[in-house]
Amino acid sequence: MVTRTAARKIRIRLRTTAAMGALALALTPATAQATGAAPAVLPATAFAQADVQVVDVTSLSQIPGAGSHARRDSNSKRIVYRARLFTNNLGGQCLDGDTVTLGHDPAKVQLWHCTGAENQVWYWSQVADEPDGRYNIQNSVDLQCLEGDSAAIGTDGAKAQLRTCNRGSNQVWVWDGDAGTLKNLDGGQCLDGDTVTIGHDGAKVQLWHCTGVRNQAWTFRA
Repeated sequence: MVTRTAARKIRIRLRTTAAMGALALALTPATAQATGAAPAVLPATAFAQADVQVVDVTSLSQIPGAGSHARRDSNSKRIVYRARLFTNNLGGQCLDGDTVTLGHDPAKVQLWHCTGAENQVWYWSQVADEPDGRYNIQNSVDLQCLEGDSAAIGTDGAKAQLRTCNRGSNQVWVWDGDAGTLKNLDGGQCLDGDTVTIGHDGAKVQLWHCTGVRNQAWTFRA
C-alpha cells in the first residue's frame, strides 16, 4: 500500500521532471536570445549551466539585502540562491508550495513542518535592472513565482501565492537580511505567517503591514 507521504513525494518528483522538461523546450537562454525576448527569471535548465552559480543558503547573511551593493556575479557567473529550508521565526515551519495546486495559477503557499521535499525549496534570483536586494523567488517544483495577490494587495491579509512568472512588481520581493523580512515591492507589505493558524500544517501565508513581530521574520536552516 502506498502511504500518503510516499504518494506526495511521487507527485512532487513527477511534477519537477515535467516542469524541467517543458521549460527546457519553451524558454532556454538560447531560445530567448534567438527570439529577442529575455526571460523574466531563470528557467530550471539554466540552474545547471556553466554561467550560473547556485549557492545553497544556510544563513541570513548569505543573501545580499537591499542597499548592500553586493556583487551579483562570481567569476562572471550569475548567482542564484537556493533556500532549502526557509522558515518562519514564530512557528519554525517552512514556506511550502501546496503539492495539490502546484502548477496551477494561482497555487497555494502555506506553512508546513519542514520535510526537505522539493516543494519547500526556493530559488532566489536578483531582478535584472533593479536595485540590489530585489528578488524573484521561485518554487523548485514548477518554477512558479512567489507573489502577492494583485486583487487584494495593499490590504492586510492579502494572499501570498504562486503564479507563472510574469515580471509583475507584485512578484518582486525586497529582502532585509538584517531583520530577516521580505517586503512585496508592489504593496510594501511584509510576508507574514498568520498568527491564528501558525504552528499547524497548512497555516496561511499572507501580506500584512510591517510590524516587526516574529511572524514576519524568516530565517534559513541547513
